[in-house]
Amino acid sequence: MTANLTSHADTAQVLDLGGTWSLRSKDGQYDLPGQVPGCVHADLLAAGLVPDPYYRMNEHQVQWVGKTDWVYERVFDVSKDWLSYNCVALDCEGLDTLARVVVNGEECGAANNMFRRWRFDVRQALVAGENSIQVFFESSVNYSLEKIKQAPIPHVFWDLPDAKGRAWIRKQQSQFGWDWGPMIVTSGIHAPIRLVALDTPRLERVGVRQQHSQKGVVVRVEAPLSQFEGYSALRSKIKITRLGMEVASCDVESKDGVLDAELLIEQPELWWPAGMGEQPLYDVEIELRDELGGVFDVARRHIGLREFKLVREADEWGESFAFEANGRRFFAKGANWIPADVIPSRIPKGRIRSLLGDAVDANMNMIRVWGGGVYESEEFYDICDELGLCVWQDFMFACAPYPTTDPSFIENVRQEAIQATQRLNHRASICLWCGNNELEWLNMADTPGNGKMSWEQYLPFFDFDGMLGTVVKENAPDTTYWPCSPLKTIGDRIDVMDERSGDNHVWGVWHSGEDIDWYRETAPRFASEFGFQGFPEPKTMAAVIDHSLGDGNLCSQVVDHRQRAGAGTGRIMYDLARWFKLPHDFEHTLWLTQILQSHCVQTAVEHWRRCAPRTMGALYWQLNDVWPGPSWSSIDYYGRWKGLHYVMRRSFAPRLLSVVSAKDGVVEVHLTHEESRWVKGRLTWTLTALTGEAIKSGEAEITAKPMMGRPVYWIDLADQLAEYGKSSVALWLEFEPEDAQDVLSANLFFERPKHMGLSNPELAVVGCEANKSGFDVTIKAERCAAWVWLTHPEVDLRCSDNFFHLRGGQPKTVHVKVNQPLDHEQFIQKLEVKHLLNTYAN
Repeated sequence: MTANLTSHADTAQVLDLGGTWSLRSKDGQYDLPGQVPGCVHADLLAAGLVPDPYYRMNEHQVQWVGKTDWVYERVFDVSKDWLSYNCVALDCEGLDTLARVVVNGEECGAANNMFRRWRFDVRQALVAGENSIQVFFESSVNYSLEKIKQAPIPHVFWDLPDAKGRAWIRKQQSQFGWDWGPMIVTSGIHAPIRLVALDTPRLERVGVRQQHSQKGVVVRVEAPLSQFEGYSALRSKIKITRLGMEVASCDVESKDGVLDAELLIEQPELWWPAGMGEQPLYDVEIELRDELGGVFDVARRHIGLREFKLVREADEWGESFAFEANGRRFFAKGANWIPADVIPSRIPKGRIRSLLGDAVDANMNMIRVWGGGVYESEEFYDICDELGLCVWQDFMFACAPYPTTDPSFIENVRQEAIQATQRLNHRASICLWCGNNELEWLNMADTPGNGKMSWEQYLPFFDFDGMLGTVVKENAPDTTYWPCSPLKTIGDRIDVMDERSGDNHVWGVWHSGEDIDWYRETAPRFASEFGFQGFPEPKTMAAVIDHSLGDGNLCSQVVDHRQRAGAGTGRIMYDLARWFKLPHDFEHTLWLTQILQSHCVQTAVEHWRRCAPRTMGALYWQLNDVWPGPSWSSIDYYGRWKGLHYVMRRSFAPRLLSVVSAKDGVVEVHLTHEESRWVKGRLTWTLTALTGEAIKSGEAEITAKPMMGRPVYWIDLADQLAEYGKSSVALWLEFEPEDAQDVLSANLFFERPKHMGLSNPELAVVGCEANKSGFDVTIKAERCAAWVWLTHPEVDLRCSDNFFHLRGGQPKTVHVKVNQPLDHEQFIQKLEVKHLLNTYAN
């Protein structure tokens, strides 16, 4: 077998060990090729030895894989000169998870943490010529089950028998099953692995800090050295460039094995969150040299110049929880991120960029990397830096007690946290490190037992000055540490209903059965989780069910198997009955769940934006999916936008026109924005019958200051509502700003959709023009059409707007992109334009 041999700064040799290995089960039953990086599940799928675990109920047929021990092995050649180096290390960026490394029959190291980078000294085990390497993987499932027998800790989240011990193992927790995904416990070499030979000083790691002042930005570069003994006058040439132009540089000598330098950028271009400005990135290059100018090592970092603060200060409502970028406070608009696939090797090239790009396209400025997944790839953070997506970064703990008093566990996590913070401390996008997800809410008690941790077990590990907080202060000192989400700093820190401080997970609608309108009674300082489930569209479900076997029913065994939130489908149907007439078939049921989901989250988001500056963030659960099925996501497993994502694009818009109806028939009009100036313009409004006739109209000049949590205008419609009835009218509004930016629109129905007097809107496509990027489709309705959406059975559509309401007699043009070439006739013949009435009326 061959490997790719390269030199590194002329003083090191690197042998890439990626590619095809041999993979076998320890018991000898399976022997097949294994791809590195990769995992066992992906290799078994490629060899046709297991069925697709995402299809129907095949998940059950692959559980044995996670309970089996596996061995990866290969041979490689090294020349005699490799043996002359002082150090030859096996550099493993990711071993999943319990691994032993054997080179030429000699055990060289062991790993027990999926999140850590492992380096093992293998020099003494190598020989000139052919060498063998084996990486033995012990079953994470078997290990955790045995560990829980030996050292029990309570298990709270999920009652899957094989997941009981998952808190003992430092591995992606959601692979053990969650309320939105399957149990598929992987193993393998999931990141690059290489041999590195060197005997000269190296840049061990590079830390980059910033200090902002009126003079500019001071960039401090600090880099400890390794293997520097015996070398004198080690110097470093540090250069900062922007678009290839040098903006600062220096030449500095190391002291006591550390390079430490400060560079001033006098006219900095600041990095801003998406929607607030540009995202200029600077390149920092550090060259480690000897006294003659010879280069030993080179390190490069991309940075954005910005200051993040989490502003917590006393105010009239308690204590604020608001993010500030470069001195400007902003409303955080975004979603929670989970891994893009349970089997990482299945993530298509470009999918991460597509998902994060879709977040920005929906006017998001923040992503929360949730604590039951993984610390994401460099690609992920590169894209967030580039797009201006602020990252709320959890440490990888979620929804369970952990053995936080076990010394080996503590040290393992400490090293994990050090590596994670050091790897990401230069990232422009990282705005917060959070200790865990929901441990205080779900798992805290004055004394342990009944599935709880005690404060004595918890605080030294997770609290502000606990182990994780200390790691952040030492390795990412410019970034705020927050121990847990949710957490309160006033009153009872685990009182999830207390809205005076901290962040909230607002689950009253989904978990407690509150009506959707209940959101308007809440005002959290920051909503870091909330949401409602919806099914993916029919094409997505069709890929994983079989209609010929009776799967096409919301309560079929296969669809039930995909619903991981217990009584989640019943929860959806209960609220469907609260708000809508029940659909008449499986296909329209899927679509209607998306309408319900989008209405729920829209109600919360627009209310909380109206509550600013009391509420200063809304991160809904969740952006993406790990497999096809019902979940809280706004983008399904195949990257298709659900109705929620289209609606969030409108609700997260930089300027939001929204309306609320009071019981006395007075409508409150709100204009919400986060700009630094007042916004002025003309508001026009019309009350119409659902059949299209105008009843009353008006206009007014309005102004709105930033983050103004009160109405800008009132419309008294009490007499008209009494005369015509709430179920037969709708209000349509437009705001045309003075600065010639886009016209804003909003509308209001006065009754729940199931009680609205909707009739056939006679919806029609009245125009379709092809252009370079797709089609411009013009739609018109004779009467009010609620929740209009475009779909196509053969191609995926990406629309400029979708799931919108259409006023009778008012045409709307939607720009549509398709995911594969399609001529005008092919597109228009099968284009479907649907509306709410289609879901229940024949």
